[in-house]
Amino acid sequence: MTLIWIHLKPIQEKEYQLLTNPQIKNEVRKYYIQKGFCQPRMDSYPLTEIGSRMRQFCKSWFKGPYSKWLEYSVEKDYVYCLCCYLFKDEFFHKSKSEFYTKSGFRSWNKALERFHKHVGDVNHIPGKCFNKVLDLSIYYQSIQVAFDKHFQKLKNST
Repeated sequence: MTLIWIHLKPIQEKEYQLLTNPQIKNEVRKYYIQKGFCQPRMDSYPLTEIGSRMRQFCKSWFKGPYSKWLEYSVEKDYVYCLCCYLFKDEFFHKSKSEFYTKSGFRSWNKALERFHKHVGDVNHIPGKCFNKVLDLSIYYQSIQVAFDKHFQKLKNST
């Protein structure tokens, strides 16, 4: 199953605070899973001077192994991991690095190396987080299908 979700803005700091509220955490997760990943396909992305060279985000990074978690903020010119944003608190209590969740990542000259390191973590936290996203999306889809069938049955019986 390939998930291709696109929306215009990644999760924001104030929205992230909602994930710490246990009473609404699952509703916030549901909203973001249904909203999908922020993966805007643009003709060009802002240039950033890194060392003596100008670098930029590459839209080809939305394909392949990074497509299932990578988000890009047009406003900030940073990337994030939606899966880790939504579920990292279930797998580790104190994050050593929050650049994929809160502060963002923009070292474009090392992007592929860092992306690979992110998904290849010893504990494979991003994979566990992605599996949670996938599980919830399938769960919500199955509930929607059940409701649709039920309402269609009611409609046909009247």
